[in-house]
Amino acid sequence: MARWTKTLSFALLVLGMLMPRGSEAAEKNRITMMVLPRRETAVQIGFDLARKYPVMLLTYQSEEAPDGPVFHAWDGSTWVFVSGEDYRSGSFVSHAPDRAIVVGQNGEKPASDLIPQPGFCAHVLLTDSAEPRKLLNFTGRAFNFSYPRWEWFARRYGFTIEDINPKRLRDRWYYHPLEENLKRRRAARPAAPKDKKGSAREESGELEPVAPVAPVEPVEPLEPIEPESDGGSDEEFEEWIIESPVNDPDNPIQSDPVAPAEVIRDAE
Repeated sequence: MARWTKTLSFALLVLGMLMPRGSEAAEKNRITMMVLPRRETAVQIGFDLARKYPVMLLTYQSEEAPDGPVFHAWDGSTWVFVSGEDYRSGSFVSHAPDRAIVVGQNGEKPASDLIPQPGFCAHVLLTDSAEPRKLLNFTGRAFNFSYPRWEWFARRYGFTIEDINPKRLRDRWYYHPLEENLKRRRAARPAAPKDKKGSAREESGELEPVAPVAPVEPVEPLEPIEPESDGGSDEEFEEWIIESPVNDPDNPIQSDPVAPAEVIRDAE
């Protein structure tokens, strides 16, 4: 058991050193223990994940196992038997994983004897299906796939991107050709409004024409009015202009007293 433990730890170390760095660095820097039912496609998905992330692979067989599930772990070259007690306690490895993904089957969540003890691995994710489409959707979200990685797994297992990533997680416009972006943009435009008859009206970017304003009738100008003359001349008018009095303190100007004004009351 000790010799196998060292082999498994060394295989994980080499695998972690080969992991490329990038936007998924957080997932590439933590070890995930995947516990899968011994089904060919499910195990193949596990191997594909192990080529891209630091993953410890374990399989179990619960059919025809009266004493509990039978576990095997991949040591980098072959499958090695692990007892149920060693699995749950984590004594089969020298370095505990950061989390575990335990996959159930037939729509049932994994039984309690498939769950590792909290002292060994406290962060455990559970899923109830090993069906490839559901398993890819679950693991893609768990490992935070980039959109190109979603596409890679879809092509590898014969799915469309909508089959395993219906919400198009981490999809960006620059992952698609220009024509596809234009087509999706046109499809996202709201439908044209309908008139009272129910037929769609075509709307253009032009403004609606404004109703013309009735022309204003021209107004004929009035003839200039000549000022009336009283028969006098400017010279006669100038004779009435009084020059300003000289301020002579010896001869003050006498002004006639002004009679007080009568107060007129409103009639009651």
